[in-house]
Amino acid sequence: LASLVGLKFEMPEDYNDEFEVGGYVSFFKIFAISEKEIVLGANDSHLNFRAVVANDDSETYNIKVVTLVEYNNKLGKIYMTLIKPFHRLVVKRLVRNAYKQLS
Repeated sequence: LASLVGLKFEMPEDYNDEFEVGGYVSFFKIFAISEKEIVLGANDSHLNFRAVVANDDSETYNIKVVTLVEYNNKLGKIYMTLIKPFHRLVVKRLVRNAYKQLS
């Protein structure tokens, strides 16, 4: 679906797997890191995406994920409209998989 509207998923030229600002986690660039939060994202001609993953130190359900999208044109909005119903499921699965890898 992403390729139909022209979203790119190739590794960028500046790709590196260092866990620091400017590095990458998969194909998401690290934009900011603090003690309890990381901001990941990707920019494309159709949309810009950010995911904020934060630990709020709650006893349970302590990992919070917030996703933000800025549309650059109509194709970005169409793409998000199509995937929005599945977005929550994908984010839950990503968090679950990350937890399993840490356990």
